[in-house]
Amino acid sequence: MPGDEQRPADDGRCSGGQRLLVFARRLQGAVDFAGLTAFVADEVRDALGYDNAWLAVFTDDRLREVRVLTVTGPAEQDVWKHATVIPVEGDWMMEQIAQGDRVVVIEDALTDPRVNHDIVDQLRNRTIVNVPLRFIDRPLGAMGLGTFGDEGPRPPSEADLEHLIAMAAHVSVAAARIRFTEERTQAAAERLDLERRLAHRQRLESLGLLAGGVAHDFNNLLMVMRSTASIFEAEEGLSEQGRAGVAMLLDAVERARDLTRQLLALGRRQELRLAPLDLNARARKLATLLRRVVPGAIAIDVIEGPRLPLVSGDETQIDQILLNLCLNARDAMPRGGKLTIETRQVADGEYVGEQPWARPGRYVMLTVTDTGTGIAPELIDRVFEPFFTTKSEGQGSGLGLAIVYGVVRQHEGMVHCFSEPGVGTTFEVYLPVLEPEVG
Repeated sequence: MPGDEQRPADDGRCSGGQRLLVFARRLQGAVDFAGLTAFVADEVRDALGYDNAWLAVFTDDRLREVRVLTVTGPAEQDVWKHATVIPVEGDWMMEQIAQGDRVVVIEDALTDPRVNHDIVDQLRNRTIVNVPLRFIDRPLGAMGLGTFGDEGPRPPSEADLEHLIAMAAHVSVAAARIRFTEERTQAAAERLDLERRLAHRQRLESLGLLAGGVAHDFNNLLMVMRSTASIFEAEEGLSEQGRAGVAMLLDAVERARDLTRQLLALGRRQELRLAPLDLNARARKLATLLRRVVPGAIAIDVIEGPRLPLVSGDETQIDQILLNLCLNARDAMPRGGKLTIETRQVADGEYVGEQPWARPGRYVMLTVTDTGTGIAPELIDRVFEPFFTTKSEGQGSGLGLAIVYGVVRQHEGMVHCFSEPGVGTTFEVYLPVLEPEVG
C-alpha cells in the first residue's frame, strides 16, 4: 500500500506487541487530555513518522458536534483557529466517525470531494486519518493524525492502520478515565457552589426573619409610645417647653416607624395590597421621576418588553423595588454613565438549568443595569444582607437592597445580581406572571 517506503526503520528498542505494551503503560500517567495527546504524538511520530496528531471528543451523547481537545504538530495554530468545533451533520468524515467504528482515511483531502472543504481549504489538509474512540458501546470521539500543506499526501500502510487501531483501544480507555475524572471533579465543584449558595440564601432568610420579628415587637412598643405622647400633647396645662419635647418625641416615633416598616419588609411581614400591575407602566412612571433626581451625566433608557403579561403585586412595594435599584445604580456612577431599565417575559424553564437559585415558572423579568464601578467578586454574595453596604460611611444604611430582596420574596419572586468591577452591575428581578382564572 502507498506509504510503506516512507515508514521509518525500527530503532531496535521494541516492536509490535512490546511497543504497544510500553505505550499503554505510558498512558496510565496521563492526567489530562494534553498529556494524553503528547503520548499519542510521540508514538505516531516515532512508530509511524507523522508529525501532526490530535484528539477530539463528542460534546454530548447525541453526537451533534465534535470538539478538538488537543492538537500537536506544525499545524497546531491553524487547527485552533479554524476547526475547534465541527458540527457532525453535513460533515461526511464526522458522520463516519459517529456512525461506525472503522478508521476513516482520506488520502488527499485537497482533492477528495467528500470532505468539508470549508475547513480543509483553510487548513490545507492532505492526508487525514481519524480512528474512532469508543468506550464499551459509547462513541467518545477520534484519535487523528495526518499531513498538511507541503508535506504532501502520505496515506498509512496496512501495518500502520493495525498499529493505530491497537493504539486507539488503549487511548479509549485512558480518555474515558480522564473524562470521568474531569466530570466528577466538575460535579463536585458544582455541588460545593450549590451548597454555598444555599447556605447564603438560608442566611438571608434567617436575617430577614430575625429583623422582621424584632421590628414587629418594636412596632408594638412604638404604638404605646405614640399613644402616651399623644395624651401628653392633648394636656391643656402643658408648658411650651413640654409641648416642644412631646413634638420631638412624636417625630422620633414616626421616623422609628419608618425604619420598622423597612425591617418588616426584610422579614416579609408587611401587609400587601395585591392588584394586577403592568411593569412597563411602572417603569415609564419611575423613569419620569428619576430624570428629575438623577444627574444629567447619567443617561436613562427604558426598554419595554412587547406584549408583557401582568403580574400580581403591591404597587407601592413594586415602585420601592424599582426606586431602590435605580438609586443604587445612580450612586454607583458618580462620574456619569447609563442606567437601563428593561422588562421582558421569560419563557418557562429558560433560566432554571443555568441558575441553581431559580425556580421553574412563568415570570416577567425586570432588569436594572448600570455602567458604574461594579462590585468585587468577594462581596457579590453579601449585597442583599441587611446593613451591609459598599458605600462610604454615612452614605448608605445597607437596607435598600435587603428591602428589595424581602419584597421580591414576599411576592413569590426571585432576584439575582451580576457584576464586574469597572464595567457595571445588573440586578434581575423575576415576578410571577398573573395567571388568568379558569372557569
